Order: sequence, then structure tokens, then C-alpha cells
Amino acid sequence: MRGLNKIIIVKGSGTGLTELSAFDAALQDAGIHDHNLITLSSIIPPGVPVREGVFSGKASCKGGRLYVVLSRAFSNRKGVNAVSGLGWMKPSNTASGASCGIFMEASGHSENEVVDEIDKSLRSVGSKRFPKSSEAVEEGMCVCSYACEEKGAVACTVVAAVYKESGWGGD
Repeated sequence: MRGLNKIIIVKGSGTGLTELSAFDAALQDAGIHDHNLITLSSIIPPGVPVREGVFSGKASCKGGRLYVVLSRAFSNRKGVNAVSGLGWMKPSNTASGASCGIFMEASGHSENEVVDEIDKSLRSVGSKRFPKSSEAVEEGMCVCSYACEEKGAVACTVVAAVYKESGWGGD
């Protein structure tokens, strides 16, 4: 993506009476609720840093497009966790000729299971994309876990890699 200077990882959790209302609450907690989310597959452009942080959108882009890789999870059983996570692996080399990086998403009801699933996915894909002998890689992971607290409610967690926002006028 032209002009992309970093990817920000955000996370949030929330509850509601339905999955959609819980999802909206989790998006609000993550700070990305006032945008139309455009989900991307999982490729990290060469040389673009990935950092956990806070998304500070432009007021002029509210209601606009927000390009994200998204993991989300739900739980509607009291005491059961909704767990979502993103892991990433990318070349340490920031030169323009470097390889692309990759995100791996997972969701479930156990933090250990989600972490293991992301780790297995990264190891499997990484062994093909980044052979040990060729280049150093940076890795990271962000996981969000939240328990459903009451009967009749739905809990939701989201972890998003925010690439870029734009309004509808092409900005």
C-alpha cells in the first residue's frame, strides 16, 4: 500500500445481547468502531513496521474505510472466554527488496489454544517463507481474552492489524 508507514495492532473486548452488539462494543474498546472495516488477507508489505498501540483516526475519515486484518471471537456461555489473537512474522530487513511478512489469526475459548494455533501456523508458514538460512525475522503476537460474565449475554474480543484509513473522497 503506497504511503503505508506502519501497521498498528489494537485489541478490545465487549459484551452485548447479540453477537453484533458485542462485536460493536469490542470495536469501540479497540478504538476502531467509527469506520467501515475492509478486511485484508494477511500480507505485510516489505519494510513496514508492526507495532502494538492506539489507533488515532482522523476526524475527516469517520465513517470511512479502515483496512484491517481481523481476528474475533465470541462466547455466549457464562464463565467461558472469547479469545482472539494475531501473530506476525516478517523480515528484519527493511530494504524495499525484502520479502513480505505474514499475519496469522486464531480464535477460540482458551488462551493457550489460541497461542498454540498461532504459533503452529507461523512456524509452518515461516519455514516456507523464511528459510532459516536466508534472512532474520521479527515475530510478535497479540491476544485478547474476555469471559462472558452473565447468562443471556455475549462476550466478544477483537484483535486488529490496522493498515490504513481513508474517507470516501479518496483521501
